[in-house]
Amino acid sequence: MSTQTQKQEPLRHTILGARLSFPSLDKAKANEQGGDAKFECTLILDKKDHAKDIATLEKLIQRATMDTFGTLKIKFAHELLRDGGDKEEMDGYGVGVKFLKARSGNRPAVVDGAKSPVAPGDAKWPYAGCYVNVGIDIYGYNNKAKGAKGVSASLRWVQFAKDGEPFGGGRVDMDEIPEVAADNDGL
Repeated sequence: MSTQTQKQEPLRHTILGARLSFPSLDKAKANEQGGDAKFECTLILDKKDHAKDIATLEKLIQRATMDTFGTLKIKFAHELLRDGGDKEEMDGYGVGVKFLKARSGNRPAVVDGAKSPVAPGDAKWPYAGCYVNVGIDIYGYNNKAKGAKGVSASLRWVQFAKDGEPFGGGRVDMDEIPEVAADNDGL
């Protein structure tokens, strides 16, 4: 009699209209703990507007915790979806929101509303403060060799949904920058 390990289906979720914060979608960002560089962003969810998403994410986090550890009593597993009151001093955060960080070692697909790929510098390239639709996978991990365990969100794709008030000063209006003649050195 052979025992096969059944591969778990990804705990996949799509979030519509999340506010984007700390995007690193074009270049992988180094981990503060010295881990591998990853593409990442933080998703801000309004507690009222995203109540169903928040409830679904909480269930997926519990399921990933049970699937990975066999118990819900894992300290780090419940730190994925955090209360915005923890970062009230930052643009977009506060008591009325929850947030989560999604990361991936692979560059996520980044598209506009028509599902056409966009690149940094394009008008529909996602920026901090805009609204996005995202696809994520929730998963548990237990790396005994590194002593790391918890539940994370893997970033699969990001779709620009609509403009929002940019965080941290935002975009520069190109009309405010003077043109310089080709034969002039700019001085």
